[in-house]
Amino acid sequence: MFQVVEEEPVWQCSVRYVTFMGIGQDPHTFAMIVDVGKQCFQCTVFWCEPDAGHVSEAVQAACMVQYQKCVVASSSSRMKPKGGNGKSLLKIKRTTSVDSPISPFNSSGHTLQKNGGTSKRRGVMAFFEAFKQKHVRHSP
Repeated sequence: MFQVVEEEPVWQCSVRYVTFMGIGQDPHTFAMIVDVGKQCFQCTVFWCEPDAGHVSEAVQAACMVQYQKCVVASSSSRMKPKGGNGKSLLKIKRTTSVDSPISPFNSSGHTLQKNGGTSKRRGVMAFFEAFKQKHVRHSP
């Protein structure tokens, strides 16, 4: 068993303000564009080891969870009054190397193929489409 040490995030933002994210031509680079308000946007680029695949997947998952919360809140707000705090924060922290024995990530080789993102992109779009259809079916 290993001990997890909490560190301060290197960078953080509210997931709902992420407007774009992607992996660069160099598979070590991951970038996000965040809406900071009043027609201003901030681009932040991270250098990731061994590649940016795991960070990209984690941010995609956080965005999908936030999208799901919005759909659920939208459909349930028509039925009952709002309550609770639905904020999701994206916190990026320094971690151990992915090939470290205490790494939480599977080190079985994340490959970034030139066309490998196409099927993932289709999968993410299908995921969002499923929520849209579910939302339409539940709308009065």
